[in-house]
Amino acid sequence: MRSLRTRPRSLLSLAVAALIAGCAADTTTQPLRRLQPGGDANRATVVNVTRVPVAGRLLNPCNGEPMVFSGYVHLALRLTDDAAGGIHVGQHFDTQGIKGVGAVTGATYTGNEALNDEFNAKYGLEETFEHHFSMITHGPLPNFVFHEVEHITINPNGEVTVFFDNISAECRG
Repeated sequence: MRSLRTRPRSLLSLAVAALIAGCAADTTTQPLRRLQPGGDANRATVVNVTRVPVAGRLLNPCNGEPMVFSGYVHLALRLTDDAAGGIHVGQHFDTQGIKGVGAVTGATYTGNEALNDEFNAKYGLEETFEHHFSMITHGPLPNFVFHEVEHITINPNGEVTVFFDNISAECRG
């Protein structure tokens, strides 16, 4: 099961690397809003939306077939500090137009991935992480579906009061 968990993250890792490369080139980063101080509870908010082209190789863990893929990664990041000294971070990541071709069978694949992460901290911390990933084949080959929800709460004394990590991975079709 552990190997199934790490495989979907390879696309995520590739996408993050492409995002960093794209941001370093400063050609695709488009901030929606700049830092905006104010007198209300949300004193400052930074929102950044980025779309980066990606391409690479990935292995379908259901049948072992390597494939090459290309498409885009979309990332939205929100950072807010509040008047009470707290910080709130939200991240949304999804793939767009991911298409792949199997190196052995020539099968065509469509990739879909979405990741949401919410992080809140002041005295203590709370974070919820949700990740969906699927590789859908067009034809009789198996599809791979992965889902994870993780949550952690740490109180002001540094004690973990809530933690869970629910993972499911399956081959369908």
